[in-house]
Amino acid sequence: MAYKFNGKLFTDFNDYKTALKESSNRFNSYAPWSNDEDETLLKGYDEGLSIKQLSDLHKRRRGGIRSRLKKLRPEDFSFEDENFPQEVFKDNILLQVVEDLQNLHKKELSREENTPTKFISYLRNLKPGLDKFSRAIRKRKGDVRMPYIDQNTQIIYCLKYFHAYWRQIYDALNFIKKDLLVENEREDLKIALFCAGPAPEIIGITKFLEENFENYNSVEIHLYDQINEWDFARKNFIFSNGKKRLMEKHLNINFHFHQIDLTNKFDLDRFNLSDFYDVISFQNCLGEFSQTSRDDSSKNFLKVLKSLKSESFAIFSERRIRGTQQNIERVRDYASTKKYQILKDYSKNKTVIKENNIPEIICNGNLFRDPDHSSPGESVMKTNKFQTLILLKPKKKIISEDKTKKYRETRLQRQLQKMESHPYRNSFSNFKIGDDVVHSSLGQGKIKSTIKSVTDNIIALVIEFEEYAQTKTVNLPCEEIKKTQNTY
Repeated sequence: MAYKFNGKLFTDFNDYKTALKESSNRFNSYAPWSNDEDETLLKGYDEGLSIKQLSDLHKRRRGGIRSRLKKLRPEDFSFEDENFPQEVFKDNILLQVVEDLQNLHKKELSREENTPTKFISYLRNLKPGLDKFSRAIRKRKGDVRMPYIDQNTQIIYCLKYFHAYWRQIYDALNFIKKDLLVENEREDLKIALFCAGPAPEIIGITKFLEENFENYNSVEIHLYDQINEWDFARKNFIFSNGKKRLMEKHLNINFHFHQIDLTNKFDLDRFNLSDFYDVISFQNCLGEFSQTSRDDSSKNFLKVLKSLKSESFAIFSERRIRGTQQNIERVRDYASTKKYQILKDYSKNKTVIKENNIPEIICNGNLFRDPDHSSPGESVMKTNKFQTLILLKPKKKIISEDKTKKYRETRLQRQLQKMESHPYRNSFSNFKIGDDVVHSSLGQGKIKSTIKSVTDNIIALVIEFEEYAQTKTVNLPCEEIKKTQNTY
């Protein structure tokens, strides 16, 4: 068995223990625990410290921290095996979604008068929506834009796709695992999910991290979307019933949420993050760009690849349905012009659930059609057919200081000219902190702060909306937002 510590691999356990004892950060590993140390461990755990933070505090390996917590608090920190953290998601994700939906149904019973009292009746009320949703998806032929703001539509999406879609990024991460976690010593990972939607990718990432939790320290997951319309699905099917706490505390995952419209050229101009992420992912969303952009501009969204560190990975994965092949081809073309290496380009027909694992309560006409008869209706997805393309960003070239300075000056000049020459963007300069505004989708709000460009033009507003408990950033230009009549 091999052991990894501080970037080195040990095949002999005694050599591994010696390296730990002689280190400055894990020298207490395998030493007996004192009563005082046990008290300090439990106090830190109760205060919300992560496994990584507890490991740093006690100068012990994370496996030792988990093992001790299991002994001291078996009812609160239970593991099937000392070598693995408590699983966040079940093996059967479809069953997981059904159980989460049952919990949601109980909550709705207490606050919604018209909610059916029986769960079976609640499911049957969703069935017309499932049929309508499926017809619309087939009609759009790869264009995934839908009115997902409706909560029932989000529930239907989770029941129809979650058990299938987590596997796409899971397979891709396992392909790059050696370079991502072992050879390049990336112990603090940063992952970006673009057009994240309800984010079933989080399930795949979580399962991947559970299997490799000794090979990293922490993970940041950044979710980018045009608007936060998928909050309902994430809250009730990804982060619900303690799952978010398990991900944050036991797997040391931190989540960050961003709003960006990748079909909007000005949002892309404003996205100036570079050399930051170890992995970025676009999953089942490329149709948004081919359908909304002209052919000569449909690659603009790929500018976000600059946010990758050199020698890091971009994962593009699409269901193999009519209309999506051209989207993958567009990425291949871009990769060849920018000298990205195509690490993997493959198609897969993945069995995502077996007949005997489909929860009986959602079959037999309650939601999906009876699998044993030719009754009308929608079937549970049993096979996910998808195409995945994994790109490796080239190693950054080392250029002289004079060339670097000249390049930065030229780039700044281009940015200034672009901003100064756009009157529509400048027309929003009359917004001020404290102004009352109204947004056609988000409602009434007040401007708490503004974000300006290098030319002092306002390019984004940070607004506290009355219906939300937190501020939201609205990028400009935006035709949906206006000052209210009583603002002066």
